[in-house]
Order: sequence, then structure tokens, then C-alpha cells
Amino acid sequence: MQSRNRVKQRCEEPCVSMTGSSSPGAPSSSAWQQLCKRSRGWLGAVLRAGPIPQHVAFIMDGNRRFAERLHLERFSGHQMGYQKLLDALEWCLDLGVQCVSVYAFSIENFRRSPEEVATLMALAEEKLQQLLTERELVDQYGIQIRVIGDLSLLPAHVRASAQHVMQATQHNSRGILNICFSYTSRQEMSQAVARAQASLQQGVIAPQDVTVSYLEDLLYTRGCPPVDLLIRTSGESRLSDFLLWQSGFAQLVFTDVLWPDFTFMQLLRAIVAFQSNAAHLAALRQRSKDCIAHHEREARLQLQGSQESASCTDCKH
Repeated sequence: MQSRNRVKQRCEEPCVSMTGSSSPGAPSSSAWQQLCKRSRGWLGAVLRAGPIPQHVAFIMDGNRRFAERLHLERFSGHQMGYQKLLDALEWCLDLGVQCVSVYAFSIENFRRSPEEVATLMALAEEKLQQLLTERELVDQYGIQIRVIGDLSLLPAHVRASAQHVMQATQHNSRGILNICFSYTSRQEMSQAVARAQASLQQGVIAPQDVTVSYLEDLLYTRGCPPVDLLIRTSGESRLSDFLLWQSGFAQLVFTDVLWPDFTFMQLLRAIVAFQSNAAHLAALRQRSKDCIAHHEREARLQLQGSQESASCTDCKH
């Protein structure tokens, strides 16, 4: 019980960390929350003087190590990680971010022990249902929730909960939360290619219709802007097969802090890093689009039997 209280206290500290939660023993929890929210508002107003990323992605790493550090069961770490997800989602939407994507469960995670996988599936079902039963955040920000990945690999009860939350929020349009669950980028891209191939074989589309934009519309993240800022916690500096297509020109931020310890101030620092490179990243992205457009035009001309050709000046980025 003592160790559980330490976790609760750690995750409720701050105004120091700007989490917006109240400190135990504070004279008025609502007063602390209001002070923290106002402080975040002031800092956010300063930040909005520069470009704000429209799509922020999180690799939420470190829940298990957080629990082990405090001598808790791993389940407790995942519980705290879920609460941090809600915090980070609210921070992002308050700042003007349009889309938030989180890596909740990789297909590779099915290799973990059956006991841990079962625990994570039970937690996922509980939290998906909780998003609808305690839906203040969802309603306040008009969040459309998408659970994306190979959902056929999930237990039927988890898949049903995912479908329920997606159906219940499908008409929300002010913000998007992509929960990448039973997901890898390779699987996402391979299913997109398979669907394109099936359409070709059925005569629904012609070969020249298979463009980059066409394939992007077959990805799970269709309708979302490309990732502008990708943050990974826990000190690891790899992408782990997460949103590889979408993150080609993203600002990458790797931080040593474990996910349950992630704070609003660390999010601000990551956005400042994005802002310092935003113009350069936008220029690279535009050059890539121009290059792709050139080569798609060349491919169409070849299919039409034209000998017209020109070199691409945008391929040296």
C-alpha cells in the first residue's frame, strides 16, 4: 500500500511539473488545478507565437520500468501510463494540435508472456470503455478516437470495445486520437499495398492510379496530416516500426524520462525543438512532394507510350 501511495503522490505532484494535478495536502485541489491550467495557458500562448505541430506522435515507453523502480506490479505502471496519455492529449489539444497518435501496443508485443498480454488486453478493454463512460475530455475537445492496427489479432471482447468507441466518436471533428494497437508500420503499409493490388486485379483502378496519395488514403491514418513531431520517452532512440511512412519529415525528440513521468514542460521543450526546425522540415517536405509529382508524371507518360522525359531537380534532398 505504501508503494502504491508513492506512485499516486508522484503522479499528482505538480505544479512543479505542470501536470495540472493537485498535490496531496494542498489547501485546495481545485485551486491548484486552476493555477496549473492557467500557467499552462500562459506558456501555451507564448508557444503559439510560432508554428504548432498539427500531428504529434508519442512512443509511450517506460511504463514497466516506472513500476519496477517503485517496486510495483507492472500493471500499475500501465495504469499510470494511461493517465499520462490523457494528460498529454489534453495538453496537445489545448496548444492547437489537430491529431495525436500513440503507440499503445505493437504486434511484436504479442511475444510477451501470456499473462502480461492478457493483463494488457484487459486494461485496454477497461480504458476504451472508460473513454466513453467518463467522456468529459472526449466531449470537451470533440475528439474522434480511432483504434488502428490489425484488429483481427485482438480478442473479440477488446475488438468489440474498440469498435464501440470508434462508432461513438466517429462524428467528432475537432481533434483526432489515433490509438495504434496491434500495430506495426510494416503491417500498415503491406495491407495498403495488398488493397491496392486487389483493386488493380478487380479492374477498379488502372496502374497509373496507384500514386503516393492513393496509397496514403489506404493507410490507417488517412485524413490526418503527416507527423510533425514524434516523441519517444525512456531513453531509447529508435522508432520501433511506428508510423514510418507518416514520419518521414518529422522532428524526432528522444527523452530519458519514463512515460508516466513525462511533463507539460517536456512537451513544450519538444515543440520548441520542432519550431526551431519547422521551416527546414517544411522545405524538405515540399521538395519531396515535387519530386514525387515529377516521377509520377514520368510514370504516366511511360504507360502512355510517350518518349518525353526530363530529369528531376528535386531528388537531391
